[in-house]
Amino acid sequence: MGAKVIDIVVLGAAFAAGTFFVGWWSVPVIALAWGWLVGPARRPATRAAVGAALAWMGFLANDAMRGPAGRLARTLGAVMHLPAAVLVGLTVLFPVILAWSAAVVGAESAPGSRAGST
Repeated sequence: MGAKVIDIVVLGAAFAAGTFFVGWWSVPVIALAWGWLVGPARRPATRAAVGAALAWMGFLANDAMRGPAGRLARTLGAVMHLPAAVLVGLTVLFPVILAWSAAVVGAESAPGSRAGST
């Protein structure tokens, strides 16, 4: 397994644990720390975004197996005049945007980065 895959798996586990034990706001905190630790040379934003997407897709899959998540998505989609798939996509897009943007900020503020060295 390559380093990128390992990073994504570790980040996915960290995002899942953070979300489960602390809440959604742990996603940008973890991504910010990740970006700061690895710096801009490793381009951490994409890995953080994929890890967050995997973690939250895991939560959605777990909910779908344990309860009527599909029915809820259809009902909520009908109320909002959106297809259920759009709601599921937005649910995954939320942590992706949080993780990506926080990882960029963390990487650019890391020691040795252009922004962090001034």
